[in-house]
Parts: sequence; C-alpha cells; structure tokens
Amino acid sequence: MMWDWGTHWMPFWPIFMIGMIVLCIVMMSMMMRGGGMHPPWRQSFGDVGKTARDILDERYARGEIDKAEYEIKRHDMMA
Repeated sequence: MMWDWGTHWMPFWPIFMIGMIVLCIVMMSMMMRGGGMHPPWRQSFGDVGKTARDILDERYARGEIDKAEYEIKRHDMMA
C-alpha cells in the first residue's frame, strides 16, 4: 500500500499558505519602516539633537573637509 503524499498533506496547505501570507506582511511592514537599516540619506538616531556646529566639527575631525572650508562654514553659521 502506497501513501498518496498529496492528499496526506492536504489539510496542512491552508495553514502553510496563511503562514506565508502573514510572513510576507510582516516582512513588508519591516521594510517600509526601515527595519533598523538606514539608507545614507536618512538621519540616523545618533544624529537627532545634534546642532549644525556639532556635525561640522565631526566632519572636520574625520577629515572630510579641510581647515579653510571649516572656517568658512563656521563663519557662515555665525552670520
């Protein structure tokens, strides 16, 4: 006597499909709200509350801008 695996697993297919739909909805909602990953153009949680001067100082400290550009931008912020 042989098992017909198609009919044996038939009661579990609706449960499997509902589970897959729920998984897709959860994954889509995580992707839509970021899921902990931030694209470069989005502000990260560490930047919240920082002033423009703080960000300018960090950029200068990292070497992204030179001293002349730092002084110009700092002067522009004071004006």
